Amino acid sequence: MRRPLSEWLSVGSAGRARVRALSACVLILIACGGVRAQETPIPIDEAAEAELLEIAGDGFRIERTDHFVIAHNTSPDVLRSFLVRAERTYDAVFRFCRAGEIPVRAPSHRLAIVFFDRPEEFTQYGERVGFSNPVASGIFSIHLNRAAFFNTENTPRMSELSAVISGLEGQLAGGGGVGGNERRAVRKQLQRARNQREQYVTQINQLVIQHEVTHQVLYNIGVHTAGAQNPTWLAEGLACLFETPPGSRGAGFTAVNQARLRDFRTCLTAKGLSQLPQAGNLVHAYRSGELVPLKQLIGDAAFLVRGGNPNIANHYAQAWSLVFYLQRTQQNAFARYIQTIAQRRPEDRFTEQQEIEAFEAVFGPIDARFEQRWVSCVLNLPYRPGEIADPGL
Repeated sequence: MRRPLSEWLSVGSAGRARVRALSACVLILIACGGVRAQETPIPIDEAAEAELLEIAGDGFRIERTDHFVIAHNTSPDVLRSFLVRAERTYDAVFRFCRAGEIPVRAPSHRLAIVFFDRPEEFTQYGERVGFSNPVASGIFSIHLNRAAFFNTENTPRMSELSAVISGLEGQLAGGGGVGGNERRAVRKQLQRARNQREQYVTQINQLVIQHEVTHQVLYNIGVHTAGAQNPTWLAEGLACLFETPPGSRGAGFTAVNQARLRDFRTCLTAKGLSQLPQAGNLVHAYRSGELVPLKQLIGDAAFLVRGGNPNIANHYAQAWSLVFYLQRTQQNAFARYIQTIAQRRPEDRFTEQQEIEAFEAVFGPIDARFEQRWVSCVLNLPYRPGEIADPGL
């Protein structure tokens, strides 16, 4: 006969032990995302929503999720996919902070996003708010505390791929005059075009939407402070952790960001030689500018946000690698460092030397031994280039 749970938990010291064991299991499930900790529902702010609609323009509607309020003019299917990705990113960031014992607070308001159907609408919005970047697909504005994105399906690249796919599908459907060998060739072209379209969307979702939503969440849960001097290597490195989508090997911070790992490994491969990347090539990577000396990356608080950097993708990969290394190998120290940065006030300003000293006070000297441990750790990560979305752009 099966005993009631209340009876199973109430038998003397054995019952108390079972309570402790059950509580530990629940906490583990929460940390791993199996059970979400109870949150107080965020109240609706009609005034803020009206303001968001006014900013977005005519034809926009409001959609709410547990943690976001979105002004949009997209189709329901496009919006639904976007909302799922935003909420999963929010959840992954919270799980990361809880697992790493990084203090956070739940936002008192839903995080604001404007989601445009057309890229030209996004560009016009950027001009209105003082953001002008012709190649950007999304943005989180710290001073506005608002993110903005547009529907990837309406980009010129997607239109081009969709037209190619429609033409190839038409050839196969028509059938007349297309022989067996030619049909096989058309099928291969069709599959290649479909893969490129899927990979393009994956790239935008990971490198833009998840990255920028991560920034937005971290600034609203107390990890970063708006207006304060937040080292960009830390802010961008953290955001890069969450570019990895859910999959068989984990989600967000639990998986290795294969695209960033590829870029980092490439910088440490001796040019002109057929060999694997090596830690000994770090000095060469510094001299060539593909990577930046570690003290400069850490000390120059605004290094990654300056324009005109031809190696910016490599430097983002370097920031990711450093954050990944620290949170995997020195979790407690990493949490202390983040708390120290989070306590900075907008009026506080730090020199490059002070930034380096703040880092070394927690992690030790930035010397050859530190660099060797960092690079060796990252190069020993499992590398799976087949998992990297490469849309051929």
